[in-house]
Amino acid sequence: MTKKAGKRQSLVSEACARLRLIRIARGMTTVELGRRMKLSQAQVSRIENCLQGLRSAVLERACNQLDISPVVLFIEQPLAKQLLKTRVGRKIRGLDLIV
Repeated sequence: MTKKAGKRQSLVSEACARLRLIRIARGMTTVELGRRMKLSQAQVSRIENCLQGLRSAVLERACNQLDISPVVLFIEQPLAKQLLKTRVGRKIRGLDLIV
């Protein structure tokens, strides 16, 4: 794997992890997000765990349902670190969701 490809994969992995954290922070289950996106719970789980490709149409639907801009998923500073400083972050800290 080239250095550029490795960095791209890392960015996608972080975006998937952020998607999961934001969903949880919004109090939404994978079942609920899947229903809203017209996907199965398993598909949402595979996306969040970076086991299924993150296509732009799916990304857009997820962001619309979570009421965020797709840019939020790709910001430089890890959202996980920011989130852990909040009340919601402290509640989910023990779930080992940070990648």
